[in-house]
Amino acid sequence: MGAWFTPGNDEPRVKVAFSPPSRAEFRPPVVVDEGNPVGHDAVTLFSSGDAAVIWVERKSEGAKLLARRVNVSSRMGPSIQVASGSASGLGFPRIAAAGNVALITWTQSGPATNPRRTAG
Repeated sequence: MGAWFTPGNDEPRVKVAFSPPSRAEFRPPVVVDEGNPVGHDAVTLFSSGDAAVIWVERKSEGAKLLARRVNVSSRMGPSIQVASGSASGLGFPRIAAAGNVALITWTQSGPATNPRRTAG
């Protein structure tokens, strides 16, 4: 499983792809962003085999740190806003899994808009 940002052809995208167990190949990637990603992506794998992907997306009101769950069949859950700010102010977020819970860290410049958040 892997996630990456590609700015190719003036069409930036954040993609994720899964690799079947014990195979040296990847399934076709799926786009997880909402159409205007800045990058700063990271991914983690839950014990269920699903992945959680985070990335920074540019919106009309600034930048948003978003997260989305993707299962091994490439079905995606809704994107969830984790934080907001400037693209550079959100830094390079990190994500880790503990069982079926995602732990996300990021930089927050200026006043904190949501300094503590939990989600299951």
